Formats: sequence, C-alpha cells, structure tokens
Amino acid sequence: METKTKKPGTTIILMGSVIMTVILTQMDLDKMKPAKIGLLCCVALFIGCGFYANYAARKKVGKQ
Repeated sequence: METKTKKPGTTIILMGSVIMTVILTQMDLDKMKPAKIGLLCCVALFIGCGFYANYAARKKVGKQ
C-alpha cells in the first residue's frame, strides 16, 4: 500500500520524541544543569526539523 505523499520527517519526529522521553525520565528536575537544558533544546530543534521536513514534502507535492 503506497501513499500519495511520503513523510520523511515522521521518523525524525519519532526518534526525537523517544530521545526526549529517555532524557526527561532520567533527569532530576531539581538539579537542572545548563548542559541538560542545552541538550533538551537540541532535541527540540531535532524534532522541529522533522516537522519542517514533513511541511516541505507536503509543499513540494502541492506544486506538482
């Protein structure tokens, strides 16, 4: 079964969500360090790239 549009960012979003969940479950929120905040921001940016990849793929299909 093939879909009309491919969603390349879905895997990126899923991987980022899993990484974020693992980091958040192991983190002690009372002793938050700047390095951990930076790591969370990087993972959030990674997830955002997945959303953008899906958006760009949808936009590209719309032009064809």
